[in-house]
Amino acid sequence: MVHGSHEEVSSPFLQACDVAFPEPAKSGGAFAAFALEYCRTQAIDVFIPGREMEAVARRRADFEAAGTRVMVSPLAAVRELADKDATYRRARKLGVAVPEYRVVDTAQGFAAAARELSAAGHTLCFKPVHDHGGQGFRILDEDADSYAALTLSAAPRISSRHATQLLSTVGSFPPLMVSEFLAGPEFSVDCLSIDGRMLVAVPRGKGGAKWTRVLQADAGALGVAETMVTAYGLSYLSNVQVRYQRGVPVLLEVNTRPAAGLWQSEAARVNLPFLAVQLLVEGTLDVPQPRFGAVLVELPDTIPYRPPW
Repeated sequence: MVHGSHEEVSSPFLQACDVAFPEPAKSGGAFAAFALEYCRTQAIDVFIPGREMEAVARRRADFEAAGTRVMVSPLAAVRELADKDATYRRARKLGVAVPEYRVVDTAQGFAAAARELSAAGHTLCFKPVHDHGGQGFRILDEDADSYAALTLSAAPRISSRHATQLLSTVGSFPPLMVSEFLAGPEFSVDCLSIDGRMLVAVPRGKGGAKWTRVLQADAGALGVAETMVTAYGLSYLSNVQVRYQRGVPVLLEVNTRPAAGLWQSEAARVNLPFLAVQLLVEGTLDVPQPRFGAVLVELPDTIPYRPPW
């Protein structure tokens, strides 16, 4: 039996759950305490968190004492990988390429970083050092404030002038990473590992025809993913984002949780969620070999709505 929670009653994920319940808007230790109490009272065998990974990892021993196995990587890895600046500094030491970037927390620092990196000929973007699901990501585009931009589809673009103006309305803000924007092919690598040993990895290419994803054994993306998974000792499901720049695979980020697009990897004939649960519960599994070459077209779908509670 599958229990699932979400803050939004209409989440499609809940439609597949045997038991669904509203998730309170809690964060940090409060979220972990709520999840632990639910697991205790409902005798949950396996807990797969989708957010607040650090808080959950801190209380992993408490979950296990309650009889619940938790699908989470080591606390130190979760904490550092949630910080893009720390991740990039570690990646450089490992020989993994990262974008050219600056970390800022004032409007003046933002403007200075944008000028410096622009002078080097880079197209720029920025995002929070700590974020979830790409929230706060913007591409700096000086044409974003033009009338012509209003006639195009909405996109995460903003001019440096407008961005600086908005940032100037507050004295300081949580650190932002201003970096070069990578324009080459992108790969989202779904990983299954145990204690840093990669078991299965499926790169999903995003650089092909519009609306498509290509599952391919890209050596550069796989190399970056394995280096990061090994160095941090990651376990179970994780996701490594890689994008090429001038023919070089460059690290974008490492997520210590399953990616939203994980389901696409099943086209490589591997059911990563099932394998991860089997690994967590049984401690071992027969590792399948992915079948690459599938080209997927993303289509919107509609299913009957069943009120989950």
